[in-house]
Amino acid sequence: MATIYFAKMNINEQIYDIYKDSTLLPKLLTTIYANLSPNTSIYDEFGGRIKLFDLDKNEDNTTIVGNMGYIKEGEHSSYDPTKDTAIDVEDPNKLEYLIFYFDVHQEMFAFTTSPKMRQKSVLTNMARLIKKTTGVGVEFMLEPNVDELDSRIREFAVLKKLKVKLVPPNGDKTAFANIYSLDAEKVQNSRATKIEMNYSTQQGDGLDESSDLVKDNIKGVKLGYSEATFQGKDAHGEDLTLETSEDTPYKKKVRSNDNKNRTVVSEKARAGIFDIAKYRTKLRLRANNNGGENTTHK
Repeated sequence: MATIYFAKMNINEQIYDIYKDSTLLPKLLTTIYANLSPNTSIYDEFGGRIKLFDLDKNEDNTTIVGNMGYIKEGEHSSYDPTKDTAIDVEDPNKLEYLIFYFDVHQEMFAFTTSPKMRQKSVLTNMARLIKKTTGVGVEFMLEPNVDELDSRIREFAVLKKLKVKLVPPNGDKTAFANIYSLDAEKVQNSRATKIEMNYSTQQGDGLDESSDLVKDNIKGVKLGYSEATFQGKDAHGEDLTLETSEDTPYKKKVRSNDNKNRTVVSEKARAGIFDIAKYRTKLRLRANNNGGENTTHK
């Protein structure tokens, strides 16, 4: 089976301009949709060339289906049954590629992976290509599987450390600031586009998992604001680490022979994006119905 992963896109470099003028967000998203093209390449530290190709843009819903390719000199091998030997052929443009589905105005990116391009490298590559082709700076956060996240967090008998990496979201800066106990105006005035927060304790009981601080940070992960790393002990006293981007990503499965099938990948991607949006709506409604009270574990 092959896997489709999902990521939330946040405008990064221009986020504080968006907070000053909310009409700027749809304009920047339209710029990304219109200007993202296959005419630009980037390179990794090994000399591999990364580019987009075969882009299909749907103007009705501003979605893009395309390929991301990794191009580098290499060998193709095949078997010669007559001579019972291997045949190696040099190829200056050996290609490895994956399929992506990009719902630009929903700010959602779904993608498969390849041996040379795993989850984080795909997102880094896409952010670099968007910046180079459109001039818009973005940051992607892998979407979590919320049920799996809750299940894995319950494995902690003692939570000793919590590390959170967050970026200011495209939406309500006040709601974001409230979740992370930040002053929205101070964050905006600082113009910080990436924030890291660390919580730890030397007390034997660890951090209080039922506290608003811990629950709010879990809620932030579920809303796509952040990625988090939890460290502590399980019920047997064994060390336990949970890295949300690596251990509990939201994903859809497709048959291995369909991982290059655009129709199948697109259908699965649309279904996943719908499910994520539906959950987020429910989470926000629960919070509003409880006067803003954190309902992450209710």
